Amino acid sequence: PVLTGLVIAFLLQGLVERLESIGCHRLLAIVIAMVVLIGSVFAIVLLVVPLVWQQASSLLALAPSVIGMLRDGLSGLAARFPEFITEEQILGVVNESSKELGNLSAFLLELEQTLPRNVVAHRIECHVNDAKFADKALEVFDSWRASGFIA
Repeated sequence: PVLTGLVIAFLLQGLVERLESIGCHRLLAIVIAMVVLIGSVFAIVLLVVPLVWQQASSLLALAPSVIGMLRDGLSGLAARFPEFITEEQILGVVNESSKELGNLSAFLLELEQTLPRNVVAHRIECHVNDAKFADKALEVFDSWRASGFIA
């Protein structure tokens, strides 16, 4: 966290200095830098969280077939190279993989119950500089306000 904070401060300082060099007052330059930072974080959250959620859901839907393919592939290795890998090792890998996918599934279910229902459901199909982005962002905030998630 400290290193991340230093990197962000360094980048914001560069932005503030550049704005000052073109004639902007320091206080206004700082405000602009903070707006850029907050807007960037907001945009990343609105754009990345739904994509990660969608990918994780797809992974969980495919998990049984992936584990089956893993088991079949490793079984073939045990038959071809018994001196390097045994059936017990294969069962251990498959069982560990199943356990980790179960943990991921439990985490995602817990996360889904923790977050408001519409946080993950919104996907914005426009560029951050597009007017549609601001309209969609306001629509999301209005839905959060209506549901009581924010005041």
